[in-house]
Amino acid sequence: MNLNTDWLIVVQGSNILTAIDKPWEILKASALAELLVDDGCSYLIGDYFGQSCHVIELEKDIDGYEWINLRSQLGRAPDMQYQLASRAIQLVTWMKQHQYCGQCGANTHYHEIESALHCQPCGIYYYPRISPCMMCMITKGDYCLLAQHQKHAGGFYSTLAGFVEAGESIEQTLHREVMEEVGLTVKNLSYFSSQPWPFPHQLMVGYFAEYDAGDIIVDGEEIIDAQWFHYSDLPQVPPSESLSGMMIEAFVQQRSLVSADKTLSRDTE
Repeated sequence: MNLNTDWLIVVQGSNILTAIDKPWEILKASALAELLVDDGCSYLIGDYFGQSCHVIELEKDIDGYEWINLRSQLGRAPDMQYQLASRAIQLVTWMKQHQYCGQCGANTHYHEIESALHCQPCGIYYYPRISPCMMCMITKGDYCLLAQHQKHAGGFYSTLAGFVEAGESIEQTLHREVMEEVGLTVKNLSYFSSQPWPFPHQLMVGYFAEYDAGDIIVDGEEIIDAQWFHYSDLPQVPPSESLSGMMIEAFVQQRSLVSADKTLSRDTE
């Protein structure tokens, strides 16, 4: 690491280090030179404004700095900063969970070129774990289906979501999860967008789907309530910075435009 030019992200679990009373930003390595000497290894995670960016994990507190949760920076930090911090937290978590080879038990070592953990005796490379998770916004004209998850009881309603299982495509996951969670079938799937979610290693993949058939029957385990909501009368929903929030916002905007066009057409007849 070049202390004069390189950048540094310091993490502790899902928290990142930031200067007290200042907006979070990626730090210059030179500002924390003593930390790098005293507290172990740093790992290259990418480039930031043309210079190398590294991550280091730290358990102690530092005078003049505080820990903030990365979730708090969603939608607030610039995209490039948030993406690098997400990568930093995911890689540190992955490295802690894969310190030893699953085949022979030997220590693994970080391989910067491959961005992988390497077992020298076996020659095996272990790559960062990424768990794809589909999100589904089911629509029926001016209505959308939103559900309340068990862990959000009494709180917000959101789109349906579920992890991809071995051997499944994301589309197959969507159909299975919709049937399991609310008892419906859907059609006309269309991809919306994706979002890394480093808590600890998800990749959220969003789809819109049209209602096909069935009555809502919640599974009672993960989902405790699900309802059709008119786009103009929604319950509490996730923030628009999250993929679920983005999808809900896009649906509201699309239906609002359709309604405005219908009104304009009637007025001009």
